[in-house]
Amino acid sequence: MSEWQECKISEFCTITRGGSPRPIHDYLSQEGTPWVKIADATENASRFITKTKECIKVEGESKSRVVFPGDLILSNSATPGLPRFMKIRACIHDGWLLIRDLDGVDELFLYYLLIKEREALLIQGNGSIFTNLKTDILKEHIVSIPPLPEQKAIASVLSSLDDKIDLLHRQNKTLEAMAESLFRQWFVENEDGKEVQVTEIIDFNPRESLPKGSMADYLEMARVQTSSFHPTNWYEREFNSGTKFRNFDTLLARITPCLENGKTCYVTFLNEDSVGWGSTEFIVMRAKERFHPFVTYALSKNQTFRDYAEGCMEGSSGRQRVNNNHLKEFSVVLPSIEIISVINDNFSSITERLHYNFQQVTKLTALRDTLLPKLMSGEVKVEI
Repeated sequence: MSEWQECKISEFCTITRGGSPRPIHDYLSQEGTPWVKIADATENASRFITKTKECIKVEGESKSRVVFPGDLILSNSATPGLPRFMKIRACIHDGWLLIRDLDGVDELFLYYLLIKEREALLIQGNGSIFTNLKTDILKEHIVSIPPLPEQKAIASVLSSLDDKIDLLHRQNKTLEAMAESLFRQWFVENEDGKEVQVTEIIDFNPRESLPKGSMADYLEMARVQTSSFHPTNWYEREFNSGTKFRNFDTLLARITPCLENGKTCYVTFLNEDSVGWGSTEFIVMRAKERFHPFVTYALSKNQTFRDYAEGCMEGSSGRQRVNNNHLKEFSVVLPSIEIISVINDNFSSITERLHYNFQQVTKLTALRDTLLPKLMSGEVKVEI
């Protein structure tokens, strides 16, 4: 650590805040300049922003902050302290900080340094509801920096792990798309099958029991992802009232905006034969016996079904929920018994690979998270 130097972050880079054209709703558009929101950074674990869900009109650029591929940005509100690299030209609002003009510091090293320093930065933040990370907090924050060659070596070790994790995530995304395509081919577009209600292949909210006061695995809606079948976390909690489910059930969010955002989970994290529980805003879908359980998840990712589910929403604006009885009227095509057998085999192969990849992601993530603070503090040295 003798060659490591302490300095303020502002001593080796410039930090500027994003900007928002006002009123923002006048500038939002289906086309135009990609508009980076915090949700674009939290939908997956990638260090890159490759696309956005929204755009702003080109004339809004002058009232915002334009960023370019390679730029490093840091969230400062809502979910503050998340660093991301831009892969596209876009605009950032005032919930982002833009970090440029690095002097003597490797940008990839700085990315991992910001991850390491996140908790220390958030402690200094303020806000009655959300923590806000002010520009001056980041500028004045003191960090330890090794010589540039060591920075690059540290960043290389950590980024190689992240690259492997990212590859596995992309493989799983492809596998999920294959499953949806298989479902669409045989249960939606198949002209040779018999049209039936979806309840011919799936049970909705099947009855399960949990004694009140018993301890069972609990899943929050916030832990359900939009880009992966597996939730980010769950924990044991005393049961009082909620939706109950088992392994190999699919949980579909039924409330706005979670449904529209694509929150869906394929349950595989429970102990064998145990019952878990979660938010009352889940719809539980369980495959009937002759179908592979993953058919429910493939259905949940099908756009025709999702559009139909959104059309089944009722209630006041902002608190709409899917009407389960209407959802059950969704029509699918029932393939022949022989085709169902082939589909089941395909789903078995897909889920086997999905689970293997996820286990590898878990191991690599644990290794990275163990190494990161040790490398960034100099406790573990790297060869240069």
